[in-house]
Amino acid sequence: MVRATYVRFYLFRVLEIGGALPALLKDTDIDYQRINDSDYTIDLLQLKQLISNIIALDIDDTLSFQLGRGFSLKQLGLIGHALASCETMLSVCTFWNHFNALIGNAINFPVSLDEEQCTIEFVEACPLDEALPFCIEQSMSSTLALFEELTGKPVRFQHIELSYPQPQSPEQLHAYQDHFQCPVRFNCARNMVYFDKADLQRPIVNADRETYLVFNQHCKHVLAELEASEGLGKRIRQIFISRSRQPPKMNELAKHLGYSERNLRRKLSEEELSYKQLLNDFRRDLSIQYLKTTSLSAKEIAYLVGFDDITSYRRAFKAWTGKTVNQYRTELPQNESLYQR
Repeated sequence: MVRATYVRFYLFRVLEIGGALPALLKDTDIDYQRINDSDYTIDLLQLKQLISNIIALDIDDTLSFQLGRGFSLKQLGLIGHALASCETMLSVCTFWNHFNALIGNAINFPVSLDEEQCTIEFVEACPLDEALPFCIEQSMSSTLALFEELTGKPVRFQHIELSYPQPQSPEQLHAYQDHFQCPVRFNCARNMVYFDKADLQRPIVNADRETYLVFNQHCKHVLAELEASEGLGKRIRQIFISRSRQPPKMNELAKHLGYSERNLRRKLSEEELSYKQLLNDFRRDLSIQYLKTTSLSAKEIAYLVGFDDITSYRRAFKAWTGKTVNQYRTELPQNESLYQR
């Protein structure tokens, strides 16, 4: 589970430019009445659904860039103050990645350094599929905005590599040139931005060691509380979300959680849960989300939820829902399938 910080940002900004709340919240199970509660949490599938809903509104081909450039520390609350107290941009990136569950972003961005150059890789916190370009565009744009806000000086990427195809929309392609003003390569292995190492070593304008230590300790405490409040079933679901194409087996899951396989089975039994039940529930929910938000075939969905063959997947889907995949998709109301063409 993650804090709803990014959900608030997305909702409020898109509502400001004319998005309708019912369309934004469709199939998300997000409680809008609690959106401002500091302890309100969601899982990443809910965030992914919200992003899919935003894309489906088709407000503007460059909306992701606009959202990114409009992002600022004030949207992050206490985390924003913590980032502002960091020493350098490198420590900002390190802090963000460590406490991303308190921010609720769908993207992590590990940093690598060599003698002259540095890279940030934009990595999905959960498989984003068709929402990936939107999230990467927004994240790259917000990275530049936060760099400038924190250091007082603009920064430019030297070049960009992206894993997805070049956008067909002329407006989107122009947005890449206009926002980033550097070479962009599509259909690459990973999503990476490259820039001068000195940029990552820039001092933060309001850096304060004592303030940083206070906020760092507070965030550790809040993160520990968040993890403790989740319950074992929710923790396991988050692991499945992050590894949906290859869900961990029982022994792998136990190792990840720090239990023996026997102890994990016992703890699940105490909560009246089982590994098989949790995995089936997750695969069912993710399958239904794909059917509602994409035009992917049953074979493609089977792969994305971790099945090796389509026959086993079709059998499992019928057991979960009482319907075949085609029946379920056909019976969706016309406005349920966001990506129908």
